[in-house]
Amino acid sequence: MALESTDIVALVGATGAVGKSVAAALRQQGRRYRVVGRAPSTLVEVFGGDPLAEIAVWDPDNGQSIREALRGAAAAVYMVGVPYTEFHLHPILMRRVLDAAIAEKVGRLLLRRQGRLQARHQ
Repeated sequence: MALESTDIVALVGATGAVGKSVAAALRQQGRRYRVVGRAPSTLVEVFGGDPLAEIAVWDPDNGQSIREALRGAAAAVYMVGVPYTEFHLHPILMRRVLDAAIAEKVGRLLLRRQGRLQARHQ
């Protein structure tokens, strides 16, 4: 499935180094994207000046919040970071995002895991 230039790519955990890099690549291509994060002020500070960026705030503990953040996205990239002391949360958060992506019929989901990107096609 090829993405059209009007399709939204949701960047979950967008404010980290990888998220900023992916957003820059999408911006360079002139593609619209949605940045998804927990801190609205940080999202606005980093991406608020970009007319191609939509801002969505999510609560990782709220499945409906995750679904709303992914709603209408053609693809999503999971780049959520957690402190090393909370590393056990990674599979839990990944599962929640995966479940939301399936429920919202997101066509593609890339999971960044320990420095690698893994693709999942629906």
